[in-house]
Amino acid sequence: MIKSATIALMCLLVLPLHSYLYRSLIPMNPFNMPTPAFYHPWGTRDNLPINATQWDEPPFELDSIFFNTGMIQSIEITRREEGLDIRGTMPVIDVTYTSGEIVNYQIEKTIANFINDARRLRARSISFHYEIRETNELVSIIIHSSVTSVISRAAVQTVNFSPRTGQIQNLTEAMGMDIYPLIDSIIADMIRRNPERYYAALRSQLRTPTHLQAFYKDAFSLVLLFDEFQLSTAAGAITSIRLPRNNIVTLTITPDDYHVDGNYNLKMVPVRFLEQLGYELQWDDFSQQARIYRNELLMVEMQPDENAYHVHGAGAHVRSLEAAPALLEDDRLFVPVTFFDQILNLVTYSVDVYGNITFLAFTGDPAQI
Repeated sequence: MIKSATIALMCLLVLPLHSYLYRSLIPMNPFNMPTPAFYHPWGTRDNLPINATQWDEPPFELDSIFFNTGMIQSIEITRREEGLDIRGTMPVIDVTYTSGEIVNYQIEKTIANFINDARRLRARSISFHYEIRETNELVSIIIHSSVTSVISRAAVQTVNFSPRTGQIQNLTEAMGMDIYPLIDSIIADMIRRNPERYYAALRSQLRTPTHLQAFYKDAFSLVLLFDEFQLSTAAGAITSIRLPRNNIVTLTITPDDYHVDGNYNLKMVPVRFLEQLGYELQWDDFSQQARIYRNELLMVEMQPDENAYHVHGAGAHVRSLEAAPALLEDDRLFVPVTFFDQILNLVTYSVDVYGNITFLAFTGDPAQI
């Protein structure tokens, strides 16, 4: 009896100690929150085609978890180096956070790059400040810099990381897909609409490693940030492009969904998939023509067995591709896979090693961006 009581007493003493040691040794979630459900970044259930990738609910914005929990502090910097006045406010993440040291390194590297750029410009001074944008998917530290030289200019860069894992994320990782080709197409469309306003060279800058794209996400949009004058000589400040995420649609089809031409190994894709990417299709029995509309505007006209794609809109023209539209497999209309990105402005695609084709489309109106 006494022995049993002694064992019970030891358990009462040891178990709390074991729990304390466990909590001390295992990194815990600094936010003291349950892991939220995964939200896919491509759109809402209500306004996407039925087979397109969707999310269940939009990600909610958090009320500054990092500030409210004291996970981030500000450090004032005032110094002069090699004739350059350096002033600003620098964010520092608490190193007890899972990846605090990694995030701090990225912040320091970003600010160091700003300072080095200012030196190359022989600037007199540089100042910087930051702001934070948070969702349950992503924390973005937006660092602004302003350089005073012969020509003063403002620049922006972001340090983005997952609040759940602390992992640093670039634009592709944050969106779960290589979205650069679609951004490339959207900006190309903006340039075509306003060639006198935008730099045609901008698109090549998006993929240059020295021009890592600054961005953040809010509850419903992906926001791209551009340096002063990067988009346009008329853009005399940091410029943003806001892309509603429910206008970004992805669709993947398998080799069973398309036809491969035996002679040229050319992938021919059913036109009907365009309906799942935000387009409308019409077939004219009298003229035997297919018409493709987007937001009620006629985009393309084409006819089976004629390699002439009549593109409407600004800069209307006729294009030919590797093959003409063809009626295949129960008289369904097929087009070469290149039709999707060479004829349509706001669709891109990629093919994986298994032959699956993934389409990425922007269904919004670029004129409203």
